[in-house]
Amino acid sequence: MKRKAQTEIIGLVIIVIIVTIAMLFYLSFKAKPENATQKTLYQEFAYNELATSFTQTLLETYVDDCQATMEELIVDCGSLRGGRIRCGFMSSCEKLEDVLIEIKNKTLDVWDYPYGLSITFSSNQNLSYILYNCTLDTVGRGTPGIFLIPYYPDPGVATVELGLCKY
Repeated sequence: MKRKAQTEIIGLVIIVIIVTIAMLFYLSFKAKPENATQKTLYQEFAYNELATSFTQTLLETYVDDCQATMEELIVDCGSLRGGRIRCGFMSSCEKLEDVLIEIKNKTLDVWDYPYGLSITFSSNQNLSYILYNCTLDTVGRGTPGIFLIPYYPDPGVATVELGLCKY
């Protein structure tokens, strides 16, 4: 009688293991991002991360001619006391524009992502607004990577924004 009970318990354990493995296979196939919503969420996250990372790296880029970062050039260009940073024969605003165009030509344009890139000063002066295969009202435009740069001690803020658009 004791052997028969042990055999039944072993059979029950085997059935539980088989059912557990079957459930794991089922759940692993269901968890893959095969439906459109999951792919869209993943792509949205990737676009937002790329925009934020690119913008942050852009601001930290060091410009040898000026002995300053892009962020420092933005502050100098937009502040009331601007013009303290000279880049050879160019002002900080001129050099900022040149470097911005050079960087976007070698990165975003090569990667072939549609985008909108802007640097706006609190005086509503746009230094640059560059669109590439993207319009201001593009449907599905991703959340931009936005960074606010204060002109401290001067009043005002510069806004650097990169939004990636979807095809």
